[in-house]
Amino acid sequence: MSSEVRPFESIDDEYLHRLYQLLSLIWLWLSFTFSVWYLYLLAPCFVNDLWWPNYNASGSQAFLIDTINYLTKVHPNVGNVDITSALSDQNYGKEMVYPNEYPIEGAAHQLTSLLYAISAIRNMSTPFTLWIPTQYCWVDFGKQWEIATTEQRQQRCYTKFSHNAAVYLEGVLRNTQWSKFIASFGGPGDLFTVGIQQAFEETQAGQIWLKATSSCNTTLDDEFIYWESFNLSTFHVLDGLLSFHYHDTMYVFDIKSWKLHAFQHGISGALDKRLQLAIPLPNEY
Repeated sequence: MSSEVRPFESIDDEYLHRLYQLLSLIWLWLSFTFSVWYLYLLAPCFVNDLWWPNYNASGSQAFLIDTINYLTKVHPNVGNVDITSALSDQNYGKEMVYPNEYPIEGAAHQLTSLLYAISAIRNMSTPFTLWIPTQYCWVDFGKQWEIATTEQRQQRCYTKFSHNAAVYLEGVLRNTQWSKFIASFGGPGDLFTVGIQQAFEETQAGQIWLKATSSCNTTLDDEFIYWESFNLSTFHVLDGLLSFHYHDTMYVFDIKSWKLHAFQHGISGALDKRLQLAIPLPNEY
C-alpha cells in the first residue's frame, strides 16, 4: 500500500502565492484599462491620415492651404518654417472656408518679381527674347534712349511705367547670350541691327553702352542689385493672352515624421512659365 507524500506548504507560502495571482490579475486589468484609455486619447488623431487632432476640411485644411500659398508667395524656396508665422485675418471657425486662389497669387507676386524675371530671361530660348509681350519705353535703364512709338506713349512711360523693368530693353540684352542673340536678330538688314545697333554705333555713348551690355556676366544677385539701383521694383508684362503653367511639389508628414503624401500641384497652361513672355501686343498698354 503506497501513500502520496505532499510537500509541506506553510501558511506564508500559500499567502504569497495567492497574492501573486491577485497582483497579476490587477496588472492585466490595469494594462487593459490604460490601453483603452490610450486609444481614447488617440481617437482624435485616428480620424485622418496625418494623425493631426481636430483636422477638418472646412477649417484646418483651408488654413493649411492659405499658409502654404502665403509662404510660397513670400518665400518661393521655403523649407522648414513655423506655421504660426503666417498670420491671416481669415475666420477659420466658420462652417465653410474657401482658401485663396493660388494661380492669382502667383501671377500677382512671384511671376512679376525682379529675381524671377532675371532668371526667366536667362533660361529663355534666344529666339523668344524679343517677343516678350511688352511695349518698350527705353533702351537703357538710365532712360537716355527713348523708343516709345508715340510721344503720348512716351509720356505715359514716365508717369506710369518707370518702375517696371519690362519696359527697358536693357534687361533682356544684359541677360541673354550675346553671340546667339546677334545670330538671331543681328546682321545686315536684321531687326536689332536696323532698330538699335546702327544708331548706337554712331555715338561714343552708344558704343560704350553696347560694349558694356554685350559683355555683361553678372551673378543673379549682382544683376538684381543692378536693376534695383535704377529704382526698378517689378517686371510686369502684358500676359492677358497667355495662361500660366505651374508645377509644385509639397511633401506632407504625419506627427511621427513619416512621409504620407507627395502632392503634385500642376496647372496646365499654353506655355511653360519660363516661356510665358512670348507674344507682341497692340499699342494699348
